[in-house]
Amino acid sequence: MLLSVITLLSISISSLAVQTFSGYIIQNGPQKALKIGSQQYALIAENNDVKAQLYKLKSRDFISGLGSTIAGNTVRLETIDFVGLANFLGLWMSPLGLFQVTDFSSLSLYSTASSSSKSALNYSITPADGNAWGMFLTDADQIYYSNLTVSESKAYIRFFDVQTGAFQREVALSKISK
Repeated sequence: MLLSVITLLSISISSLAVQTFSGYIIQNGPQKALKIGSQQYALIAENNDVKAQLYKLKSRDFISGLGSTIAGNTVRLETIDFVGLANFLGLWMSPLGLFQVTDFSSLSLYSTASSSSKSALNYSITPADGNAWGMFLTDADQIYYSNLTVSESKAYIRFFDVQTGAFQREVALSKISK
């Protein structure tokens, strides 16, 4: 009985150690920090994959992931599950039309094919290998999987077939100045 209580207690304590962290990236010299409300936490990567993802992030980017607090003001990040890229916000011109990215989860596409055609899409960005990010776009009818590469003035969305993973097309976007 005592062993069962100790086991349950240790499971409860260890499950409290790992928690969800969501906030904005702040660049402090070579070190990245996570700003949650008025609090700021230094970030340490748990593994090389997380380290590579943190390296790609810039100030004002948003992340959500799992980690644990160590030494009070440091977070050891175990996973990054969701990313909001500040550079992706704004207006983008493309061969498909005008992309208006309003926040870290929704965008509108004003099609060049029809002057009255507007599509509202939800999107989610996740970590991926290399310089790209994984991006899922959804509308009322289907889910689109793509890779997103974004800089200050250019972005590329590479679309893939959701069933087979086969490359379908790449769309180049150019940022419209504010």
